[in-house]
Amino acid sequence: MSYDIGLYRRDFLKRVIENKLDDWLGADRIPEQTIQAALEAAKVEGFVLRPLKLPSGATTTTTNFACRAELMKETPTLLAQLHIFPGQIALTIPCGPLVRDSVPFCTRLAKQIARTHGLGYRDPQTGETLYD
Repeated sequence: MSYDIGLYRRDFLKRVIENKLDDWLGADRIPEQTIQAALEAAKVEGFVLRPLKLPSGATTTTTNFACRAELMKETPTLLAQLHIFPGQIALTIPCGPLVRDSVPFCTRLAKQIARTHGLGYRDPQTGETLYD
């Protein structure tokens, strides 16, 4: 099982958490400027853009849930993926021997992006949620 961290608009994350809602799929869209800034921050940290593997006939604008971009960072000590969706920026650390070093790296990066660009932070594994 992978380790996942999600970034969302603060108002959306606050609404979902405080109202104990179960529907995360309809996350409010993250502004395009924020998405571009997050992509640049990831690239500075060594993430590389990967071609998207979309189903036949699908485009990145087909639905609100379609992945818009995928980046990967792979070194001898780190392995992480970053996915951009209209309403979420998701960092995923695949299960394996590099988890121990990859999780703290991704946690730091996710919190940095959230703080710098006014996003909410959610780590479902630890329950840590930041949106104020």
